[in-house]
Amino acid sequence: SQFNAYSANGGLLSAGLEATATYRINDLWGIEASVRGDRLLNAAADSPITQSGSEDQRRGRIGVTREFLLQF
Repeated sequence: SQFNAYSANGGLLSAGLEATATYRINDLWGIEASVRGDRLLNAAADSPITQSGSEDQRRGRIGVTREFLLQF
Protein backbone atom coordinates (compact mmCIF):
# COMPACT_ATOMS: atom_id res chain seq x y z
CA SER A 1 0.00 0.00 0.00
CA GLN A 2 1.12 3.58 -0.58
CA PHE A 3 -0.09 4.54 2.92
CA ASN A 4 1.85 4.14 6.15
CA ALA A 5 0.41 2.17 9.06
CA TYR A 6 -1.87 4.31 11.20
CA SER A 7 -3.32 3.65 14.64
CA ALA A 8 -6.49 5.67 15.11
CA ASN A 9 -7.81 6.71 18.51
CA GLY A 10 -11.45 6.82 19.52
CA GLY A 11 -13.53 9.95 19.89
CA LEU A 12 -15.56 12.20 17.67
CA LEU A 13 -14.86 11.35 14.03
CA SER A 14 -16.97 13.86 12.09
CA ALA A 15 -19.50 16.66 12.26
CA GLY A 16 -21.99 17.54 9.56
CA LEU A 17 -25.42 18.48 8.32
CA GLU A 18 -28.05 16.59 6.37
CA ALA A 19 -31.13 17.86 4.54
CA THR A 20 -33.90 15.50 3.40
CA ALA A 21 -36.98 16.12 1.26
CA THR A 22 -39.89 13.78 0.66
CA TYR A 23 -42.51 14.09 -2.08
CA ARG A 24 -45.60 11.89 -2.00
CA ILE A 25 -46.77 11.02 -5.50
CA ASN A 26 -49.94 9.39 -4.15
CA ASP A 27 -51.07 7.43 -1.07
CA LEU A 28 -48.62 4.57 -1.75
CA TRP A 29 -45.66 5.98 -3.71
CA GLY A 30 -43.14 8.69 -2.95
CA ILE A 31 -39.69 10.05 -3.76
CA GLU A 32 -37.10 10.87 -1.12
CA ALA A 33 -33.83 12.76 -1.63
CA SER A 34 -31.11 13.93 0.72
CA VAL A 35 -27.76 15.68 0.66
CA ARG A 36 -25.16 15.48 3.43
CA GLY A 37 -21.89 17.22 4.16
CA ASP A 38 -19.39 16.16 6.84
CA ARG A 39 -16.05 17.45 8.09
CA LEU A 40 -13.74 14.71 9.39
CA LEU A 41 -12.28 15.44 12.82
CA ASN A 42 -9.53 14.17 15.15
CA ALA A 43 -8.18 10.70 14.26
CA ALA A 44 -10.28 10.48 11.09
CA ALA A 45 -8.85 13.78 9.80
CA ASP A 46 -5.28 12.74 10.68
CA SER A 47 -5.41 9.48 8.70
CA PRO A 48 -2.92 9.20 5.81
CA ILE A 49 -5.80 8.32 3.49
CA THR A 50 -7.67 11.50 4.44
CA GLN A 51 -4.54 13.62 4.10
CA SER A 52 -4.19 12.49 0.48
CA GLY A 53 -7.82 13.48 -0.15
CA SER A 54 -10.09 15.90 1.65
CA GLU A 55 -11.46 16.33 5.18
CA ASP A 56 -14.75 17.46 3.61
CA GLN A 57 -17.05 14.59 2.69
CA ARG A 58 -20.21 15.07 0.61
CA ARG A 59 -22.87 12.65 -0.51
CA GLY A 60 -26.35 12.59 -1.91
CA ARG A 61 -29.04 10.01 -2.46
CA ILE A 62 -32.40 9.69 -4.14
CA GLY A 63 -34.89 6.87 -3.76
CA VAL A 64 -38.39 5.69 -4.49
CA THR A 65 -40.61 4.67 -1.57
CA ARG A 66 -43.61 2.35 -1.53
CA GLU A 67 -45.95 1.92 1.41
CA PHE A 68 -47.17 -1.59 2.22
CA LEU A 69 -50.28 -2.14 4.31
CA LEU A 70 -50.37 -5.26 6.50
CA GLN A 71 -53.79 -5.95 7.95
CA PHE A 72 -54.04 -8.67 10.57
